[in-house]
Amino acid sequence: MENSCNNTIKREELLEANLEAMYEVAMSICDPVMKDQICNHKDYEEIDNKQDTLGLLRIIKKTMYSNGEDDAHMGYNHVIAITNYYCMQQERHQLLQEFRDQFVAYRKVCEQLGIKVGTSENGSANMLKRMKIVNPTQQQKYEAEKRQLKNITQSSLY
Repeated sequence: MENSCNNTIKREELLEANLEAMYEVAMSICDPVMKDQICNHKDYEEIDNKQDTLGLLRIIKKTMYSNGEDDAHMGYNHVIAITNYYCMQQERHQLLQEFRDQFVAYRKVCEQLGIKVGTSENGSANMLKRMKIVNPTQQQKYEAEKRQLKNITQSSLY
């Protein structure tokens, strides 16, 4: 019993140390402008005191996608995200894996902003027709939409 308690305490201490290290790593990769925006956020003091990595990442995400101002620049961010996505070109000496990673990153930005790139209103319905499903359930509709997105992503990469 005592051994079990000691192991639990050691694991909790290790977890705490890892979370603090993650917080420091997240802060260290931010550029000076981002650090300034993070430090000026209203919740920063509380997050910094707790070394709350997820809270820090939430602030970073909000700053990156909406310029920190609750949807004030969301339209602009949508335009930039779509432009980056559709105007991607593989650079001269860029490896295919690097290009694919960049493509996937742009795709994730679009998804975070709620943009469904490459989908049509009838896309999932057409997928269901090909699967010969006449009266689909919500789950089947969802899976058809995911499958359609997967097919689009794969076909646009190769």
